[in-house]
Formats: sequence, C-alpha cells, structure tokens
Amino acid sequence: MDILSLQNGTDVRGNALPGQAGEPVTLTREAVTRIASAFCLWLKGRGFARPRIAVGHDSRLTAGDLTEWVCEGIAAMGGDVIPTGLSSTPSMFMLLKDGFGADASVMITASHLPKEKNGLKFFVKEGGLESADVRAVLTLAESLPEPCGGGTVLPERRYIGTYAADLVKMVRKATGKEQPLAGKHILVDAGNGAGGFYADLVLKPLGADTAGSQFLEPDGS
Repeated sequence: MDILSLQNGTDVRGNALPGQAGEPVTLTREAVTRIASAFCLWLKGRGFARPRIAVGHDSRLTAGDLTEWVCEGIAAMGGDVIPTGLSSTPSMFMLLKDGFGADASVMITASHLPKEKNGLKFFVKEGGLESADVRAVLTLAESLPEPCGGGTVLPERRYIGTYAADLVKMVRKATGKEQPLAGKHILVDAGNGAGGFYADLVLKPLGADTAGSQFLEPDGS
C-alpha cells in the first residue's frame, strides 16, 4: 500500500466506499489500522508510554467501520481508546483541554467531501498535527514494528453535550447575559452532518428562535 498517498495537507483522506468512475477503496481496514497504530507509536515517541486517545466521528456511512479499525489499531500498539461517538471536529480538540482524560484524539471525517470519502484528523493538546507530523505518522505506518498489544478500548463516553454546554457558558460569560440571543431568529442548516446539535443545545439556551431550521438529523447518505 502507498499509505503516504493518503495525506492531504494536515489530514488523511481517501475513499471509504467505491468512488466515482470506479475509484477503488483506499481507506481499507489494513490502511486505517496501520495509520492508527502509527499515531499511537508516534505519541509514544513523544513521551507517552501508554497513550490514551479519544476517537470521534461525523455522520458518514463509513464512520462505524473506521471507528472500529482506528480503535483496533491503537489497542494493538498498546494504547487505550476512549470512543466518543458522534462528534464535531472542534470538540475533539477541546476535550483535550477540558479534563476529559485523553492525551490525544482522532476525528474521523472528510469535512465537506462526497459521501464515499472519509479521513482522519489528529490532535494533541498543543493543537492539530502539522503536515510534517502527519507525514511522519504515515511513514511509520508503512514500516510498523510488530504490534505489542495490551491496549484497551474503553466504554464510549459522549462529549458533545459537554462541549455544547461549555459553548453556552462561554457566550454567557463574554456577554454578561443569560440569553444574549433573545429576540433573534437564527436558522440552522446542518446538511444532515454532525453539527445539528447547535440549534437545540447552543442557540436555544442562549435565547434564539431556531424555528425553520432544517437537516439537523445526522444522515450519512
């Protein structure tokens, strides 16, 4: 496998379903588990003897498979995994700042790309991995040592509710008002992605009228 070809700037991107014009699946189980193992190994090289890594995903159809494979790869290289279920990309960084108990995180997403695509984004407490760091992880993935095992996939811990509540607190603190959006009518079109929670969990508690918002339910199709 040419794992290095899956790099797209600071992300990993590829086909998780057959693509247009018969494009092959490139985010195979082997590729994803190797990349996840390599990220765990890269973290060990940064001083984490047994990395604890949170793993979240958006609403794509392939999210379940990729989550399973990422967890498998991390555990195979001796890391512990905390699955967070449906998540937003910013939440996967913020949980590292919020006492969640993770050393790093992986977000399974391909942002705005078509439904057959998927990918991985990597975070440490200092921020998202830079392009050179991602290349280092993928280089490790192409020549991994034998898995050491011993890692654990812990029970799922959802974080998106906590993240939304923290956003509400931040806005209230910044404005000095309980409902600073009272009197405002704000429509949300979440495109059936992972961001539909903003309407009910962020905007409404801040006083906004969100009637007429659409496509709030996650739907990878």
